[in-house]
Amino acid sequence: MSKKNIIAGVVLVVGLAVSIYLWSTVGMGEDPGDQTVAQKMMDFTCPACKQTFQLSVADAGAMRRANNGEIVCPGCGATGAQKEDLEVVLGGGGFKDDSEEKPAEEAVAAEPAKPKPAQGGRKKINE
Repeated sequence: MSKKNIIAGVVLVVGLAVSIYLWSTVGMGEDPGDQTVAQKMMDFTCPACKQTFQLSVADAGAMRRANNGEIVCPGCGATGAQKEDLEVVLGGGGFKDDSEEKPAEEAVAAEPAKPKPAQGGRKKINE
């Protein structure tokens, strides 16, 4: 065996070992997520005492995980605080109704005309 083959084998084994090590250790911690979104503040109102308070997205998520999906009021300790400025859209707003579609005749008329076959050029001599 030549020195070149031995060196190539050693480099291959070391590279494989390093890649297995990196593959097994990367991503073992908790994913922090997007820090810009996690730091955004949200307003909540307690239904029991009517207190308004703010939580970051990360804090609200942690509170929901700890309290079976509920937001707890820091003032009175009641659960069920509601997020402020929440807009609920029913009916899929922003989508076209079937009645808004063009009729088939208009759709055909809107298509560009097909190109005409080329004229002239080389012709067959023996026809």
